[in-house]
Amino acid sequence: MQPFFHSIEGMPRYDTKLDLIRMYQEAFVAKMLSYSLDYGHILYCMDNETSTPAGWGQYWIQFIKDKAAEKDVLVCTTDMFDDAFKAEKAEHMPIIFNDAEHYMFADISQVNSRNYDETHWEKLQWLLRQVNTHPRPSNHTKIYGSGYKSFGTGGPEDGVERFWRNILGGSASARFHRPDSGNGLNDFATASIKAARILESLIKLWDVTPQMDLLSDRKSNEAYLAANPGEQYVLYFTDGGSVGLDLSGATGLFDVTWISVSMGITTRTSAAGGYRLMEKTIEGGSVVAISASYKGGWVAAIVKK
Repeated sequence: MQPFFHSIEGMPRYDTKLDLIRMYQEAFVAKMLSYSLDYGHILYCMDNETSTPAGWGQYWIQFIKDKAAEKDVLVCTTDMFDDAFKAEKAEHMPIIFNDAEHYMFADISQVNSRNYDETHWEKLQWLLRQVNTHPRPSNHTKIYGSGYKSFGTGGPEDGVERFWRNILGGSASARFHRPDSGNGLNDFATASIKAARILESLIKLWDVTPQMDLLSDRKSNEAYLAANPGEQYVLYFTDGGSVGLDLSGATGLFDVTWISVSMGITTRTSAAGGYRLMEKTIEGGSVVAISASYKGGWVAAIVKK
């Protein structure tokens, strides 16, 4: 309802008196661009959790693109609609799905609130499929999970799970939201980021895609899989557990590296120390039982020798 967001001709509450406001708005954005267009790695998102009509953001997208063209700079633009958490029931998200010219990447952060466990994964996958009808990166500028806010943040563990489902699910970026609606850079977040960097050193996440059909004997929200079948598998356990991994179409031996999500380190357990060993090497050609022997979050990086 705020007139600030109706200063564009054609907006529902536009009035010619607001042209004066738009003059200052344009001056402000032009000043910002006088700095930011010197750099090629800036992403431009018009709004935060908006339910304003799309014409508002599209006006500023075009304004930014025109200024960038004057400097012969390529810019990437988008808008963040609040109803992404509704996925297939969202009113505004189809605007992004069907318009790759204005929305050059998708910020689908709001799927990370109100949605938990398997439901979060399902809605994330639905959103990614829609965006990828016109392939573009999908980003998570905010992953909620802390503070137990009434709008649906959940707790710190929920933020960790969402982070891992996002990166295994096929998202381009993942960032913990600031406290107290997110983990910020607390111990939970730090460990997950360290664990993800270890994983990245073994398997590039852009080389794998969700392959949940290769898992069996799986409980809801127990484990998630991204893979390049026959070569690389990333298996994430939310809190310990055991599943079957279908390697019947894969030949040879595979190295298994276990990464602790809660500590951000690889395991160094040994039989001599009295600890239960998790798999170090497995053989393809059948369905193999993979078990995370301890509680907490675990990632198994499984790479063909």
